Amino acid sequence: MSVRQVRRRCEAMLGALRLRPTSDIQSLCAQIAEQRGRPLRLVPMAFPVGCPSGLLCSDDEGDWIFHEMRTSALHQAQIIGHELGHLLWGHVEGETFDPDASRTLLPTLDPEVVARVLARHHYSQTAELEAETAGTLLLRRLIERPGPAAGTAAERLAPALEHTWGGRV
Repeated sequence: MSVRQVRRRCEAMLGALRLRPTSDIQSLCAQIAEQRGRPLRLVPMAFPVGCPSGLLCSDDEGDWIFHEMRTSALHQAQIIGHELGHLLWGHVEGETFDPDASRTLLPTLDPEVVARVLARHHYSQTAELEAETAGTLLLRRLIERPGPAAGTAAERLAPALEHTWGGRV
């Protein structure tokens, strides 16, 4: 499948969601949770070096997106958007569990228990392209739809470009 085809499919999928305009990732996640009829929780954490910067986990009670907290808000939004792409495309069903990821992220829990509850996944190249494209399109919607305190594009983007750790850029 070509990149152009994936982009068209992502645009159609996101268009069908009929998301209300918003300018922040938390509100976007709340809308998606509402439409899906299940909780969606964002969990910032410090990922170990060499691990992915985002992780989608689901069970019967809801969905969790773990994301790297030691990066800019804009990068965090892109990570969350990518994981939302996996969620919206339904990439969470029937995949395999990675016990090493469990030991790294949740060292005090038995990986077999984590496998049953969280079900860590591995995705195909097509799934990764779909998730990245959907995440980029979702992030673009946030940037293009300023909130009530609209200003110049630079003023709207400034908070997203600030690092959340230490308060320094």
